[in-house]
Amino acid sequence: MISLYRSSGIFASEGPVRKTTERLVKLLPKMIFPMHGSCIDDSLFSKYTKATTKNEFAYSGMILGQKLEGQKVESVS
Repeated sequence: MISLYRSSGIFASEGPVRKTTERLVKLLPKMIFPMHGSCIDDSLFSKYTKATTKNEFAYSGMILGQKLEGQKVESVS
């Protein structure tokens, strides 16, 4: 799913997602609802946190596999 969102260019920044994930880890949730109607129970939570903290997923200057010309990509943490 992260690959799909990244390729479509909808993630603007990794910083807020990672900060929120770190806060969630401390809460030890039984269930989270990250977005768009999905839900993750505690049996998959560690995979979710690993994916959001270890992988790059922010906007990279490409939308649907096409490089946007003349667009400067800045990191916002």
